[in-house]
Amino acid sequence: MKRKQISFAIVFLIIITLFISSCSTAKESTTIKVVFLPFISNAPFFIGVEEGFFEEEGFILEFVEVERTSEASPALELGEVDVVGGLISTGTINAMARGANIKFVADKGHVTPTGCNTGALLANKAFLEAHPDRNPADLKGAKISVNPASLNGYWIDILLRQANLTFDDIDHFRTSSAAEYEMMVEGTVDLASVDEPWTTRMLQAGLGDLWVSFGDLVPDASYAHVWYGPNFLEDEPEMAKRLMVAFLKSVAQYNEGKTDRNLEILEKHLELDQDLLREACWPSVNSDGSINPNTVLDFQEWAFEQGLIDQVVPIEQFWDPTFIEYALQELQ
Repeated sequence: MKRKQISFAIVFLIIITLFISSCSTAKESTTIKVVFLPFISNAPFFIGVEEGFFEEEGFILEFVEVERTSEASPALELGEVDVVGGLISTGTINAMARGANIKFVADKGHVTPTGCNTGALLANKAFLEAHPDRNPADLKGAKISVNPASLNGYWIDILLRQANLTFDDIDHFRTSSAAEYEMMVEGTVDLASVDEPWTTRMLQAGLGDLWVSFGDLVPDASYAHVWYGPNFLEDEPEMAKRLMVAFLKSVAQYNEGKTDRNLEILEKHLELDQDLLREACWPSVNSDGSINPNTVLDFQEWAFEQGLIDQVVPIEQFWDPTFIEYALQELQ
């Protein structure tokens, strides 16, 4: 009897020891703040949350919603948020130039010349009927919705230069995507510079047609990235590496395409109808997280020429591939 009691005690101690050991090796759960913008290119973050990829690496993601990328740079620089998934902007480049410790660390969207139209210049029916050849010279005097200081402004300027035109030759103005939609309905704008899901919404509604795809203007351009700030780059570099492991797992599932599961996740987080999501163009994201830094330099050269940035930031100051390199090694 005593021998049985001793045996039971030994087994019990072994179980307790294993339980304590497993608890001690489990990753401590850490909440990180990620800037949220309602774009399809943020799908890997949503997929990673729903599939538990970030939780596996010890993270709980808290999404912080902003209306535009320009609001994200100061928050990241000040440590108010940990991660941003955003478009390249002149404000971010200027922040880097003045010494802000912000780095692009992974791809979150790039242009492919053979892909679909995540971003495009759409023309209303009346303008297309008057200019069926879609000649860049026909844009002279046109009323176009575009922010000339933005990435889309850069792409439109490339188009205008094909006809030796500048922004001074068009009637341009800046407004919201929702307002653009209404103006296309009313016919009070000739062309609109739009991104998904608004591209598909306008095309489905029959408000106009494609004038030019940005993929035709800037093939292989990197335009959206994951950004890290001082919270990760300075204080928690090991945590930043683990987060990238989860992100690339999420990108792998995202690149499976418009599966039922991915559609379900995007519908939940973007509050968009699945029929719209099926029709919409999903941004191309490199599975290995790599970007084309030279196209970021091209954007900067243009912005500097326009007086929108104070200086061109070199590649090593805006791009840090060490996090995707670590993640790829871990995922082998």
